Amino acid sequence: MVFENHRFSNYYFLASSQKNLVFENHRFSNYCFLASSQKNLVFENHRFSNYCFLASSQKNLVFENHRFSNYCFLASSQKNLVFENHRFSNYCFLASSQKNLVFENHRFSNYCFLASSQKNLVFENHRFSNYCFLASSQKTSISPKVMSFKSLFNPFAFCSKYSKRFLNFLFVRSKAFSGFIFKNLA
Repeated sequence: MVFENHRFSNYYFLASSQKNLVFENHRFSNYCFLASSQKNLVFENHRFSNYCFLASSQKNLVFENHRFSNYCFLASSQKNLVFENHRFSNYCFLASSQKNLVFENHRFSNYCFLASSQKNLVFENHRFSNYCFLASSQKTSISPKVMSFKSLFNPFAFCSKYSKRFLNFLFVRSKAFSGFIFKNLA
């Protein structure tokens, strides 16, 4: 399926088991749902706003030049995600068990959470501000050459001491919430 130059609004649903979807130059707004078992999705030059959910078991997602705002959730078990030149704002959550994430030239602001058990994270030329949390159990992270932290405390030191329990509390609830929504898509 190929979608070019579309606008999707007001409860647009892509049901489970869709494969090889291509979206170019779209705008998704107001409860856009991409259900579970989607594979090989390509998103180019999109804007996602107002409760955009990418359900669990998504694989090989490519996001280029996007803006994510207002409660954008990437559920657990996402793999091989590539984010280039993005802006994430207002409670952007990347749930646990994310692997092989690449972030290039991004700005994260306003409570951006990268949950525990993240592996092989690469951050290049980023700016993190306002309570950006990189949770415990991060492995093989590459420190960027250009990185600016605009917060009142050292986020790494804070996370190492306080974040694990809080993030577990947070993502158990967000995972249950997204699971509830996608169960009812069938």
